[in-house]
Amino acid sequence: MEYRWDDFSLDRDGALLTRQGRQVKVSRKVLDCVAHLLEHRGRVVGYDELIRAIWGHDNVTNHQLAQVVLAARRALGDDGHTQRLIRTLPGLGYRWVGALHDASASRASPPASVNDAMRPLAPSASAVDDDPRLPQSFEPDAPPLHERSDAAANDVEVAAEAFGAHAYDRPALEPPTSAEPVDGPNARRAVSSTFREVRRRARAVAWVAALAPIAFIAVWWLQRSAPAVSAQPSATMTAASNPLASIQEKYWRGDVEGVRDGLATLPAALAESSEARALEIQLEIDRGRFERAARKLAAEQAKSEAAGDIVRQAKWLCLRSSIAKESGQPAPEVLAPGQRAVALLESIGAQAPPSAMGEALSARGTGHLHAGEFELAVRDLVRARDLLLKDGDKRRATTARRMLAHTWFRMGRLTDALDELNRTIEDTERLHDANGEAAARLVATRLQIELLRWDDALENSRRNMEITKRVLDSPSRVAAARQYALVLTNFGRLREARSLLEETTREANGPTPSVAFAMYHLASGEADRALGDAAALFDALGPDSHSNMMLMSREGGLLLWTTAAQTSVERRNRPLPAPSSAQVAALQRPLSTPGRIARGRWLGSRGLRAEAEAELRAAFERARREGRLFHMTLAAEPLVDLLLKSQRIDDADAVLASLRGTHPDRMDRDYRVNVLRLRTALAKGDVAEIEEAHRKALALAGERTIPAASRSSASSLAGESEPGLRTVMNSSR
Repeated sequence: MEYRWDDFSLDRDGALLTRQGRQVKVSRKVLDCVAHLLEHRGRVVGYDELIRAIWGHDNVTNHQLAQVVLAARRALGDDGHTQRLIRTLPGLGYRWVGALHDASASRASPPASVNDAMRPLAPSASAVDDDPRLPQSFEPDAPPLHERSDAAANDVEVAAEAFGAHAYDRPALEPPTSAEPVDGPNARRAVSSTFREVRRRARAVAWVAALAPIAFIAVWWLQRSAPAVSAQPSATMTAASNPLASIQEKYWRGDVEGVRDGLATLPAALAESSEARALEIQLEIDRGRFERAARKLAAEQAKSEAAGDIVRQAKWLCLRSSIAKESGQPAPEVLAPGQRAVALLESIGAQAPPSAMGEALSARGTGHLHAGEFELAVRDLVRARDLLLKDGDKRRATTARRMLAHTWFRMGRLTDALDELNRTIEDTERLHDANGEAAARLVATRLQIELLRWDDALENSRRNMEITKRVLDSPSRVAAARQYALVLTNFGRLREARSLLEETTREANGPTPSVAFAMYHLASGEADRALGDAAALFDALGPDSHSNMMLMSREGGLLLWTTAAQTSVERRNRPLPAPSSAQVAALQRPLSTPGRIARGRWLGSRGLRAEAEAELRAAFERARREGRLFHMTLAAEPLVDLLLKSQRIDDADAVLASLRGTHPDRMDRDYRVNVLRLRTALAKGDVAEIEEAHRKALALAGERTIPAASRSSASSLAGESEPGLRTVMNSSR
C-alpha cells in the first residue's frame, strides 16, 4: 500500500519513506507511527493503540511515544504548533489530518538521462572561465587536492556530529562530464574547476568547523551544570543555563505540546532530573491520570529518600498533596503530605530554600482549607504568599493567593477574597501564565455569582473560555465551559448553554457530575433530568466534602436534588421521590447553608411547615450575615412560597423586602427575585406591583418560562382587571 502527500510517499509494504523520489532515513518506529496514523486517518488513534502498533506491547510511557511523534513530525516537515499533518487531540491521542494525493498518481519522474542524474556539483569549464569571482590559477602554497578533500570531509563529519545534523550529505565530487577531451587546456580547466569547487565547499565547512568548538563547549557546560541545577529550586533556573527553564516557561504559558516536545528532546542528564520528572507528573495530574502520576511520584520519592535529599522529598510531598486534592480524596489525605513537607524543611532550618518552604506552606494551607481549619489555612497561605513573592517567584505565589481567596470566601470575607483574586489575575496576565489565569478566573467568577454580579461573571467566564481554548490540555477547559454555561443559564440563554454542555460531555468522554447540568435542566423545565444530575453530584462527592462556593459541594448537590424533587411534584403531580439513605443522613444533620436550605425544603414537602420555616429562616440569616447574596435568594425562594401557602402574606412580603434591601440594584436585576416579587404581588392583589414585577421577570427570563403558578394566578387576576394588565399577561404566553 502506498500513501502520497505533498512531495512525500510512504510504501507501507516496503517500509520505505521517500521525498521527491529520494529515501528519507528514519527509524522503524517512526515508519510504523506514520503508517498506523495513515491507515486510520479517518479517526483519532488513542495513545495506547499507537503504542501497541509501534512497540507491540503496552509497557511504554507517553514520554517515549511523544519522542517518536516528534521525530515523525520533523521528518515530515511538521511541528507541534502548526500540526499540519499530525494533530494532537488532548487527552485522546493523535490523528492524521494531512491531505493525500491519488494513490494511482505516477511516481516522481526519473531524471531525463543518466548523464543528468550524474551531473557534478562543479560548474562547467566555460562557466569557470566566465566567472570573474573565481581565481584562475592554483594557489602556490595550497596542499595537494586530495589532502584538502580529506580535511574538508573530516571537518564536515566532526561538525555534523557536534550539531546532530546531516546537512552535508551530498554526492561525492565527480569529474566533469563535458564531452570535450580531457587533455591539454581542457584538462587544466577541468582540474581548475574541480579545485575551485572544493575550495568553495571548504570555505563553507570552515564556518561550521569554527562553530564546532563552541558547540562542544556548550555541551560540556550543560553536562557540568545539570547536576547543580537539579539540586536547586526550579525558580532559580534560567533559560541561558538550562533548557528546562524554557520548558517550564512553556508550561506556565499553557503550551502543553511544546512541553511534551521539549521533554522528549532533553539530553539524557536533564531528562532524568527531578525538574523534568516533576513536569511529567504535573502533566499527568492536569490530564486526570492520577494513578500514573502516583506511580511516577512514588519512584521519585524513593530516589530522593535514598539520596537523603530533604528539599526534593518536600517537593514530591507537595505534588502528592496536589494529587489528593485534584482526585477528590478526603481532607486528611490532602493535609498530611503538606504537613510532612513543612516538617522536613523545618528540620534543616536556614538551609531550606524560601521557594521550597513557600510551596510546602501552600500545600499545608490548602490541606487545612479542605479540612475546614480556616484560621490555620490563612496563616500558612499568607506566609506562603509572602515568602514566594519575596523570593521573586510570582508564578507559584498565584497558587497560594488563589487558595487564600478560597479560604477568605468560606470565612465570609468576600471583599478580601475578590481583591486577592483580582491581584492574582493581574499578575498572571503580566506573566503570560495562561493556566494560572484560568484557575484564578474560575474562582473569581464563582465569587461574582455569589455576589449576584452576573454581568461581571458573564464577561469573566467568557474571557476564561477564550483562554482555555487556546491552551492544549488545559486542566480548566471543561470547568470553564461549564461555568460559562451556568452563567448563560442564569441569563436565560438556554440554547447556548446546552451547546456548551454537550461539547463538554464529548470532551470529557461522557457526562460527569456538575452543578451546571442540574441548574440547566431545572431552568429548561426538565425536573426529572435535574433530579438525576443532582443525585449523581451528591454521590460523586464524599462525606467529608464541605461547602465551598455556590453549590459545588455534597450538600449543594442535596439542595439541587430537593429542589428538583419538589419541582417534579408540583409540575407533574407525582409522588415525592424517596431519598437514598445517604441523603437522609445528610438531611438530618446539615453542615452548611445549602444543607439547611435542602433540609427546609424537605421538611416543607412533608408538611412540617413550622420546622421547615425555622430551617429556612436560619439559612437566610446566615447567608445575609456572610454577604452571600446567591445563597440568600436560594433560601428566600422556598421560604416565601411556604409563607404564601400558609396565607401569611405580610410575613412573605417582609422576607422579600429584606432580600431586596440587600444590594437593591443587584437584586432587582435577578430573575429569581423578580419571580418571587411577582408571586407576592399576586397574593397581595396589587395590580401595579404585578405589572412591574411581571415586566421585569419577563425581560430577564430569556428562553425560560415563567412558572405556571405565577402565570395562571396573574391571568385570573387579569380577567378581573383593566385591559392593560391583560395585555401584559398575554405577552408571557
